[in-house]
Amino acid sequence: MLPVAMSDGYNNVPKAVLEPRRPGESLKVAQTVLKRRDRNLKVIAERIQQVAKYRKGLRDQRKGPLNIISPNTLMRRALQAQKDEKRARRVKAGHCSKMKVLKPDCRTIAVVRNSRTGGSKDVKAALRKMRLGRHNTLVFMAHTEKTLNEMQYVKPFVYWGHPSFKTVFNLIHKRASIKEPEKGHGHTTLLSDNVMIENYLGDIGVLCTEDLAHSIYERDKNFEKVLERLAPIPVDNAKREGRKVIRRRYLMGNLRG
Repeated sequence: MLPVAMSDGYNNVPKAVLEPRRPGESLKVAQTVLKRRDRNLKVIAERIQQVAKYRKGLRDQRKGPLNIISPNTLMRRALQAQKDEKRARRVKAGHCSKMKVLKPDCRTIAVVRNSRTGGSKDVKAALRKMRLGRHNTLVFMAHTEKTLNEMQYVKPFVYWGHPSFKTVFNLIHKRASIKEPEKGHGHTTLLSDNVMIENYLGDIGVLCTEDLAHSIYERDKNFEKVLERLAPIPVDNAKREGRKVIRRRYLMGNLRG
């Protein structure tokens, strides 16, 4: 295989470097072949630039110059908020069955905010109180009946489950961030190694990733302090995994699919 170099004039298109078959021999390549190769690289570079410009134009066209919200979107959001407000009132009135702890040995649950939009003001406030104001974020919470009843109130916008120790360890090891309020509101730093964990959490006895995962999984005495310092963990959007999203359109009071 020929070694590859980067050409200087054609938008950094990879360009093969020709070498003799045996060291010391001269290259037996016609000059016209080299010119044709350079010309093809130039055409490819121009084509790449045209495609990138076309895609950028499509993105700007979808977004719109003023980011205008259509009446259809406003009507859909209003109907969703109205429907969710009725559901929240039923939950508060106790018209739904209370959730119980099914696995007492699981002391912690992982709660994820899905990508669903809408919701009433009270539900949105409850999500912010749980540190789930952003879509596709994960937090750890205590596995108690009180927590499960709170999940019932915001049920359409979250999903949860009992994580294994390996899952907690991998989330902490790969995606966990620590809050740094002294550097500004919302500023976080990724926990990249055990030295950072010891610097930020060493005062409560957490010195490494395994200690942090154990504190969350077993819900020990440092559980609340750890959660106060950890930022919500970003996760992928589960709705994109092989599922088709169907949007309903509303026009003049009639439902149109």
